[in-house]
Amino acid sequence: MQQESIFVFRMINVINCSKLLCVNFYKEGAKMIKIDGNRTAYDLVNEFPELKPILVDLGFKPLNDDKMLNTVGRMMTLNRGAKQIGLTREDLQKGLKDKGYELLD
Repeated sequence: MQQESIFVFRMINVINCSKLLCVNFYKEGAKMIKIDGNRTAYDLVNEFPELKPILVDLGFKPLNDDKMLNTVGRMMTLNRGAKQIGLTREDLQKGLKDKGYELLD
């Protein structure tokens, strides 16, 4: 797994972490975790649980609700979801890059 490049400070279970309790530290020069924007939000959050609060902070508020994640999140790709909430691709890329993720097409 590519998570050796990201240092995640976990004070509680990542699934239940909030912005104040789950902090990602990106070390400059470290290898970024690559995520595919054509994958569903559900798949990405299951593979990278620490991504959930990052996406919520970027505007994917419905991901806070497990029912929405398990229904709509299974069908909605990250790219389509960003478009639907009015988040530009550039803003999505920047927000993810700041946390150590590289958005692929």
